[in-house]
Amino acid sequence: MSVLSCPNCGASIPPAAPRCTRCGSPVQRPEPQGGLLPAGTPPGLYAPPPAPLLPVVAVKSKQTAAIMAYALGWAGMHRFYLGFVTLGIVQLMLSVLFGFCTYGLSFLVALAWGIVEGVLIQNGTISRDADGRPLKS
Repeated sequence: MSVLSCPNCGASIPPAAPRCTRCGSPVQRPEPQGGLLPAGTPPGLYAPPPAPLLPVVAVKSKQTAAIMAYALGWAGMHRFYLGFVTLGIVQLMLSVLFGFCTYGLSFLVALAWGIVEGVLIQNGTISRDADGRPLKS
């Protein structure tokens, strides 16, 4: 063991002494570091290593999403399927709610939006669901 010095008076303290032999202040000894702590880690601040990552499994189909985009893209159903609920609601409101107010013009915009996203799904530009998992081919 190494010889400690007193933080108050600076005198050297023997390894087994509970107090400084010169001024009588209590000795604070560093905790021994075990083999599990990384070098330089202060005692008490160690966190266990993170759990291993699970493999990413594709659960949604690319073909299903593309078919939904072509058939029901105007209503945003492919976005609901992929988990992008906010975009699905926007497309649904654009086509149904605003379609009445704009005499069908916004419905045509939502229809074109769905067809374009069907193409993007097929060519792989849209290749992940809302959770970041890849789409099955």
